[in-house]
Amino acid sequence: MRILALVRTVVESVWLPVQRARLSLFGERRLARALDGRPCPIAESIERSRREMLNNRSPLADGTLGPVSTYDDNRTVADACAVSRRATSASVLYSLASEYRSKSILELGTNVGISSAYLAAAGGNVTTLDMSPYRLRLAEQLHRSLGLQIRRVQGLFSETLANTLEQIAPVDLAFIDGHHQYRPTLEYFEAIAAKAAPGCVFLFDDIRWSSGMRKAWIKLRRDPRFETVADLGGMGMAILASRNENRPG
Repeated sequence: MRILALVRTVVESVWLPVQRARLSLFGERRLARALDGRPCPIAESIERSRREMLNNRSPLADGTLGPVSTYDDNRTVADACAVSRRATSASVLYSLASEYRSKSILELGTNVGISSAYLAAAGGNVTTLDMSPYRLRLAEQLHRSLGLQIRRVQGLFSETLANTLEQIAPVDLAFIDGHHQYRPTLEYFEAIAAKAAPGCVFLFDDIRWSSGMRKAWIKLRRDPRFETVADLGGMGMAILASRNENRPG
């Protein structure tokens, strides 16, 4: 997973400038501007906490919050933190949420809370879901230290997503970063799309992580409900058409 995170960062450092140029060329200047990765006002504080976690070799799960799943077993805090989005690409999350003034933001896959911290820095209401109580404990500590009010929901996405959507809809930005397989990714998208605001920004992480994710991204990028699609290398982004446009669904 550490290698995956490194490859993702390298790929995006090459692809992002290309995508910005392409989007500008085709008149998508707002999106190109959002991908510039504008400075996040609390980035320094987030990155300080990241460094502390990367130096923490204590076990991620100590059994105090219930059984330890295979997701957490034999992992250290450093291991969990190492797969989080690096500062450069995480700042893109902040830029997108800021540029599109996203009020209701949903994240599937909290991990240690770094991505949700960048998203919340833009001023919207962030709700983040994860199955691991141990990772959510780290996220809570991070969010509290930054003074961020972020709602964290523990449980499988299949068990928590529907109820969460009922409470936070309409969704303005959705970051799908967990359960990286074909059918689950499409099912989560459909559930969120049904509760999404016009022009909702969808971000699909690790689109090349597995054959299932590659297949899902190919299908998603061709979905006629999207008015704009951008392949950022490690992450795919797509924006639903606004209400005043003629679109199916």
